[in-house]
Amino acid sequence: MTMGREEEEKIEAEAAHWVARFNSPVADTSEIHEFFAWKKDPRHAAAYERIDQHWRSAQALGKDPDIATLVGETLEQSASRTRSRRPLLWLAGGVIAGALALGAFFLWPLSVHYETGIGEQRLVRLEDGSTLHLDSASAVDVRFTDGHRRLTLISGRALFDVAHDKSRPFDVDAGAATVRALGTRFEIDRQQFDARILLIEGKVRVDSTDCSTDACSDHLLPGDMMMAGQGGLGPKERGNIQAVTSWTSGRLLFEGRALADAVDEVNRYCEAPIILEAPEFAEEHVNGGFAVGDRDAFIRAVIALYPLRAQPEPNGAIRLVLDPARS
Repeated sequence: MTMGREEEEKIEAEAAHWVARFNSPVADTSEIHEFFAWKKDPRHAAAYERIDQHWRSAQALGKDPDIATLVGETLEQSASRTRSRRPLLWLAGGVIAGALALGAFFLWPLSVHYETGIGEQRLVRLEDGSTLHLDSASAVDVRFTDGHRRLTLISGRALFDVAHDKSRPFDVDAGAATVRALGTRFEIDRQQFDARILLIEGKVRVDSTDCSTDACSDHLLPGDMMMAGQGGLGPKERGNIQAVTSWTSGRLLFEGRALADAVDEVNRYCEAPIILEAPEFAEEHVNGGFAVGDRDAFIRAVIALYPLRAQPEPNGAIRLVLDPARS
């Protein structure tokens, strides 16, 4: 079935909006869900990848002011083809042209800070073509030079999709460990000083920053997961990539996860947390999938499975306590 010109322009406009959205302000979880729902349509996904590729190509040439102007003009011309969608494409063109004319010049030698609040996620396309996906309540500093790409994960969780560049190593400092990659995908979850590293694709080297044992450096292969903490690196384990990274698609997938850990995971996205006050159930296993930020659905599932009840607190928190009538 062939699309009409008007529908093609509408999809192009929506794709330009999402490219601009995820390369500028923070997106909350509702927008993340909306984006993934929109992108399920193959036509939408193709349009997004096409415009995103323009963004990346333009960033690579962003130091040339003539090219920066051309990119902006091209997007604005596309917008003028349809009056109903003109403001949307003009916005995308303005963001991209602005990033090229100003960002490529100023951000190259400087440290750039990205962060998210509770319940927010952010997708960032870095100037080298790498992608940074920040989870809720996370913060990262990015500093690129001609010979080195260095990031610091200050707090929270992030997924890194690294563009290959053999001449510029890509290092992420995350408290207890530094992770080096040349072209790969990996996730780091930092909680205070400790860090959990999961390799999705490629190969990385993990170096301990506080090592008092022989376990000071190691290499990971796809599916390997490792904890780094005070004293060195922990043993490698096999991680369930789909479950561990499910947050990037707006879902939390639990497969045999300890209840206490699952509560902590849900609490990442909640201003008012769940408090588990039934320690005898802390290690019980939880299975199932939940939308990111849907605290109530998780609570309903837990109290249906175990003899617990939800006790609301004045500040909005929910305590999960033993239900004597069911125990």
